[in-house]
Amino acid sequence: MAWLKDHQCSVERPLFYWKKKDILALCRKHNVLNPLYDMGFERVGCFPCIMENKAGIKNIADRFPEQIRIIAEAERRIGRSFFPYTKTPPRYGSKPTIRDVVRWARSQAPAEMEALKCNDNAGSCMSHYQQCE
Repeated sequence: MAWLKDHQCSVERPLFYWKKKDILALCRKHNVLNPLYDMGFERVGCFPCIMENKAGIKNIADRFPEQIRIIAEAERRIGRSFFPYTKTPPRYGSKPTIRDVVRWARSQAPAEMEALKCNDNAGSCMSHYQQCE
């Protein structure tokens, strides 16, 4: 906003203060809603998002098991986890793989270490609006 003021520009964001449910209803009305929202996903900009929560990871593993296999193969090739090492509680290992993260997501344990939230101190997604755009 400071840049806009310094350069005597304006910007209009007609949906900026709308609630998420209202935006999704508008998208649904015009048939432009990403179908993943209707499958219970909250984060659909990247699929899967490294910020995905426990329920979302379980949903991906249950609905799209091929996606888990693709990530597991990519992890094997590059020698790293897809998710940040802080994704799961320590009992799942210091460097949890996608399989470890799915095992955690399917566990009945409380979601004690939910996915990183947008704009927290541990990391953040690039969405300025704290919602996938």
